[in-house]
Amino acid sequence: MPTPSLIRALSFLNFIDDYTHYTIITFLKKKSDALSHFLANKKLVEIQLNQEIKILQSDNGGEFTSNEFNHILQSQGILHQPTIPHHPQQNERKKRTLMDAA
Repeated sequence: MPTPSLIRALSFLNFIDDYTHYTIITFLKKKSDALSHFLANKKLVEIQLNQEIKILQSDNGGEFTSNEFNHILQSQGILHQPTIPHHPQQNERKKRTLMDAA
């Protein structure tokens, strides 16, 4: 983000349920925090919505392609579908909508 959030975060993650379009936005101070925020939001979805995450689609950012992240996804039975490299069009629309709303 060009302007820091109130908590001085310059990045954010958005989790979107494909079926309901339910969206969770999480602000990140460091991109390396992505894994811990994913796990916290996974727990929230499982408890509050009584659903399991089956597929995670993400861009090819390093925070989603680390060995630790992939190991956790595999151990939890979550299929990881990264978007095509160098084609940000696949996830830019929702990010632009969120930035405009902010």
